[in-house]
Amino acid sequence: MESGTTIAVVNYGSSELLARNLVETQAAATRSGIPVSVIVCDNLSTDAEASVVRGLAKEHDWLVLEPGENVGFGAGANLAARRAFADGAQNVVVLNPDARMTGDSLAALVAHADVDRMTLASPVIRTPEGRVWFEGADLYLSEGETRGVVRRDRYPGAETASWISGACVLLTREIFEATGGFDPEYFLYWEDVDLSWRAERAGARLVVARDSEAVHDAGGTQQRTGARGKSRTYYYFNTRNRLLFAARNLPESSVRQWLRATPRVSWAILMRGGRRQLIVDPGVVWAALRGAWRGRAIARASFRARLGADDKKYRA
Repeated sequence: MESGTTIAVVNYGSSELLARNLVETQAAATRSGIPVSVIVCDNLSTDAEASVVRGLAKEHDWLVLEPGENVGFGAGANLAARRAFADGAQNVVVLNPDARMTGDSLAALVAHADVDRMTLASPVIRTPEGRVWFEGADLYLSEGETRGVVRRDRYPGAETASWISGACVLLTREIFEATGGFDPEYFLYWEDVDLSWRAERAGARLVVARDSEAVHDAGGTQQRTGARGKSRTYYYFNTRNRLLFAARNLPESSVRQWLRATPRVSWAILMRGGRRQLIVDPGVVWAALRGAWRGRAIARASFRARLGADDKKYRA
């Protein structure tokens, strides 16, 4: 395995998860003889949380970056990656606070970069119970839905684009330089879809490393409304960022198609947490509606920007 690997974690109020998962991953790498450094970008939540993270960092020899506010996942990951590459790392493994890896899986993941430096890779990701949570996913370009690769047979002939999960992703120096990393405008969710899209267009290959696994307590960093429910933050940014992605990357005809499908797709996103959450916390509906409305505003603003660009072109 090529030397110079940094594990980068973006934290927001999850010091208990860091103490469990990041400490375990670092120890596993050490036992396997894998030289890694650790950088934690600690997005500001509370002073008490920041103090705990500093204590963990001192105990386990982590570098902590403190932006002084909650800059979101993408911006936090970028801060950690830039620092790692500036310090000489060749690879950065971005890992969620609620995810962990064995040393062998970490080595197998990074080994894919030895084959091709323009590789954006994720391991197979499982839940603590062993169920597959991620083994590749597709973005359906007709209306903007995301589905796992296991569902491809149900949608023959659909136009899709593959994407790699940001819960655990290998960023090489070359990929980061070619893409600039994550787009911070997403804040949470869909930034991995966007990065995968841009990386492929920069010449990268997307790889789900079947010889590598991570364990992920899906949603562990987001408070849930019930047994299956998800947070209001989850629904707001998923419905918003679906349309942000379209505005950023797709032609106007596709954006309009995604807009027409927004009520149905937003409801499907909301139903990922089940119907019971609508009783436990009716506010999740409002969060999804606000996200979809904000995404619609972003998409419509992109139309005006494109029209303005066309005007300037012909006025020149």
